[in-house]
Amino acid sequence: MVFGRSRHKPSGHWVQFTGLFNVAGVQFRRAEASTFVSLVRRAERKGWTYGLGLEPEPDDIHDPCAIKVYGISQWKGLFGPLRTERAWIGYLPRDEATSVHRELVAKDLPFEAELYSIYVSARGFIDIKMLVLGPGGTSASARTRREKRASAENINAPDRF
Repeated sequence: MVFGRSRHKPSGHWVQFTGLFNVAGVQFRRAEASTFVSLVRRAERKGWTYGLGLEPEPDDIHDPCAIKVYGISQWKGLFGPLRTERAWIGYLPRDEATSVHRELVAKDLPFEAELYSIYVSARGFIDIKMLVLGPGGTSASARTRREKRASAENINAPDRF
């Protein structure tokens, strides 16, 4: 079953920084991911907001560029106000995390996550697809144009020997 496609984007003006990819390590955070999945299903029925959040983890012993992925959803019990639940559900895959770290985190630029979809198999396998958003001028096409311009400038620069 596929759901979670309401595409609750973060507020503000964002451009797509990465392509679509799966959240890594969901199988190791199964309890948290399952709770998030349940909250998203309920939020969709009730019209509440849900999505993903990102948090760099520079002290990670395996990868200093690691970025945690959090599932975020509004929910309400029988009594009381609407609340927001936040659960750590996995990580950005290493390549995407390295790119986000190099191009955004290291330059102190803001970034956000956008939930694309959630798939849950009949056997309980959970697949969460997402993208990373950055500020204007950080899209893949803008980065490619900058790299081409810099490369052309280096080619046309006179040799200094």
